[in-house]
Amino acid sequence: MALPFLALYLAEHLKYSAQVAGFAITAYGFGSLIVAPLAGRLADHWGGFRVMRMSLFLSGLLLFLLPLAKTAPLVFPLIVLWGMAADAIRPASLSALTRLTNPEQRKIAIALNRLAINLGMSIGPAVGGLIAAA
Repeated sequence: MALPFLALYLAEHLKYSAQVAGFAITAYGFGSLIVAPLAGRLADHWGGFRVMRMSLFLSGLLLFLLPLAKTAPLVFPLIVLWGMAADAIRPASLSALTRLTNPEQRKIAIALNRLAINLGMSIGPAVGGLIAAA
C-alpha cells in the first residue's frame, strides 16, 4: 500500500522533481512487467503459496531498505526490485486460486480476489493519508 505515496515521498522528502518521481513510478511498473512471467513459472514449479510468502517477505525487506537510500542510483534499482518483489504475488495468487477451487467456483473466486485488491487500493491510501495527517 506504499506505492500511492512513493511519488509524494520522493518529491517532498528526497526533494526530487515531479518528473523524477514519475520516472520512479515507471521504474516500479517496469519491475512488475519483468517479473510476471517469471513469477508464474515459479508458482507452477514451487507452488503459489511459497512464491507469495517470498514476495511478501522481499517486499517488506525492500520497503525497509528504501528510506536508507538517498541518491537516485540507489533509489531507482530498489524501486525496480520492489516492483518485482511486490507484483510476484499476483500470478502466484491466481495460481493458488485455480488450484484450490473447482472449475465451477473459479470465476467467483477470481472476481472476489480482484474485488479485494480494488478495495485495498481504494481504501488503503485514504487510511494511510489519515494516519500521516495525524
